[in-house]
Amino acid sequence: MNRPIATLILALSAATLTAQPTDNREFELLVSQMKSMTSSQADSVARSLMTSAEDLTAIGNMARDLLFDVESDQFDEQLYGSFARAISDSPLASMTQKALAEWEVHAIELNAPGSKATDFKVKQIAGPTVNLSTLTTGKRSMIYFYNPDCRHCEATMEQLRDKQLPVTVFAVCVDALEKRWRDTCGALPEGWIPLFDATDVQAEDLYIFLSTPSVYLLDENGIVTEKNPTTEQILNLQ
Repeated sequence: MNRPIATLILALSAATLTAQPTDNREFELLVSQMKSMTSSQADSVARSLMTSAEDLTAIGNMARDLLFDVESDQFDEQLYGSFARAISDSPLASMTQKALAEWEVHAIELNAPGSKATDFKVKQIAGPTVNLSTLTTGKRSMIYFYNPDCRHCEATMEQLRDKQLPVTVFAVCVDALEKRWRDTCGALPEGWIPLFDATDVQAEDLYIFLSTPSVYLLDENGIVTEKNPTTEQILNLQ
C-alpha cells in the first residue's frame, strides 16, 4: 500500500473513533481525501465511520446527498459505492437500510467502468431491429439514453449541439412510445444516430437510470470507459 495513503487511512480511521463528521462541510473535506484512494481503501474508511446506528444513518444520508445525487456537483457513484457497501454489510443497519444499500450497490456495479456494456436490441429509423453492439463495435461510442419529454435531456443536448465530439453518438430513446420517438428524433443534434429501446432495458434490469439523460462512453471493444460523465467531461473528450 502507498505509504502516504496508508498513513491517511490510519489517521482518518483514528479520528473518526472520537470525532465523526458533524456537518456537510466536514464530510466534504473527508470525501475529498477519499477520492485519491483505491476502492478497497475507501471501503475501509467508510466502514470505520459507521460505529453506531446513528452514525450509519447520518453518514449514509450525507454520502447519498453528496455523491449519489446526479444534481450534486460532486456526484461520484463509484465512491458512493464504498458507503453503500459499508451499510449493506453492517450489523447496525436496519432491514430497510440494507435493502436500499444493496440496490444501490447493484445499480453502481451494473455496467460499471471496465465492464462490457450490456447488449440489447434497438430499432433504427430506417433499417432492421438490431443489437446495439452491431452498431458500436469498432468505434468509440457514446450511448445517450434520453426521453423526448425530459427537459434535462433537452438542456444537456443543447449544450452538446454543434460540438465536434471524438465519439459516435447513439441517442437511445427510453420511456416513450415509438411514435413519440419517430415524431421527435429530428430534433437530435446533427450527426447523432437515433435509436429506440426495443428491449425495455429498465424492465429487464439491464440498465438502471438514476435520471435521464444517462450517458455511457464505450471503447472500440464495447467496454465502458465512463458512466454518467458530466457535460464538461464530455466536452473535454480527447
